[in-house]
Amino acid sequence: MFASRTTQSGLFVFLLAGAMQSPAALAGHGRSPGRQFRADVDIESLKAEICFDRGAWSLSVCYEVEIEDLRGSPRFDLVLGLIEGGRPVLDRFGRPMVFVIPLSRPTEIDRCGEEVKFKDRFAARLPNGACVNPERLKVEARVVAATNGCVMDTDDCSVRFQRGGLRIAGAGFMDFRFHGRR
Repeated sequence: MFASRTTQSGLFVFLLAGAMQSPAALAGHGRSPGRQFRADVDIESLKAEICFDRGAWSLSVCYEVEIEDLRGSPRFDLVLGLIEGGRPVLDRFGRPMVFVIPLSRPTEIDRCGEEVKFKDRFAARLPNGACVNPERLKVEARVVAATNGCVMDTDDCSVRFQRGGLRIAGAGFMDFRFHGRR
């Protein structure tokens, strides 16, 4: 099951529901043993927030990835997974939702070309019923070598919940009473 989204810089992002094409990207934590690239990859910044907007949950993730000592032209992907209460957020078919963002357009390149930064914002609407308690959401990020699936770096962050006009009344259903300013 594939779907695509567009980031602010115009990159296409693929939503792979239950994507197991890259097991190294999705399974296990930390760096994969025997990675073949000499690049030093670091997820420098990862921030996420979610709000209820026009009848659906809207997720927004800001990221900054730095790649140093890059030799050759290997491609990397940023793989984002959503975790709610210690379990993966599932799509309507019961498979974990994973967002794959190709790191193909750097925002900064140093003079020698040895340090490259990717900085962007990713936004997606989650399917109905995907998120029960947004206050328990967490984003797990991995930078993965696209050629062989080696995990180069990992990071995670809690998702900031924008309360807006929504109040969660109980597990599984929503009460649409507005509180505060609108």
